[in-house]
Amino acid sequence: MDILVLSNCPVVEHQGSGYVIVNTAKALSTLGHTVKVIPPDQFTCLRFLKHRAHIYRMAIGMALWILKNRRTVSQYDLLVVYGAESGLAVFLMKYMLLLRIPVLLHSNGLETHVRYRKKQFQRYLLEKKSWFHLNLDFYFKYCYRNVDAILTVSKYDHDFAIDQLKIPPAKVFFNELALPEIFLKNIPAGTRGKVITYCGTWIERKGIGSIKEAVPSILRRFPDYRFNLIGVGEGFQTSEHFPVDVLNQITVYSLVWEKGKLIELYNGSSIF
Repeated sequence: MDILVLSNCPVVEHQGSGYVIVNTAKALSTLGHTVKVIPPDQFTCLRFLKHRAHIYRMAIGMALWILKNRRTVSQYDLLVVYGAESGLAVFLMKYMLLLRIPVLLHSNGLETHVRYRKKQFQRYLLEKKSWFHLNLDFYFKYCYRNVDAILTVSKYDHDFAIDQLKIPPAKVFFNELALPEIFLKNIPAGTRGKVITYCGTWIERKGIGSIKEAVPSILRRFPDYRFNLIGVGEGFQTSEHFPVDVLNQITVYSLVWEKGKLIELYNGSSIF
């Protein structure tokens, strides 16, 4: 098959979603399919807004790209989209351009599931919703219901789609993410140090409020322990998030590109 992929995040393997997209494309190619991946920098519109209105810009950009490239798109056997921002593009394809191409939503996390859980745990979260942050569940659900199939990266999302969103079970699939082989073979025995580790982007929904509150207390009580932060980004300033008296016990690894280094850091951690 000739497969076209529209990605809602940078196609780089060292990022979580990018890892899924890059390796899904590689796996499909290995199976003999021809895969063309379109990264967001080829269709994102209104770039002067930078990080603002991301979902709206992505939705419009995907739809405009489909419109401009409709002849090319029509030659593919399958369209794979990442992100329910693609709902407008799906509507355009199916009901305006009348392109009869099956569309698979490969979701790295169902958007409505995120909102559902954040509402459940609102009392533990620090962020306050701004007036211009609209509830887009209706739009995301439109996408879920109008693509031909949904592939999630966890049974957790798969079950939510069926149980809560009432998507027909025959339309929803999941493929649990696997570790790269380097994490599974020839790994030297690590010496667990007195190290607490956090790995991931430093965003509110990942529980950073609880981390910022708990970790300083732990470090004060156990001064021989350290706290490692991995993958929090180049702009991360430790002093903006933690009190000055524990800063000497905190080490930041903004980005770890090399998997061997990541394994080394994981092996040296006692608490993750």
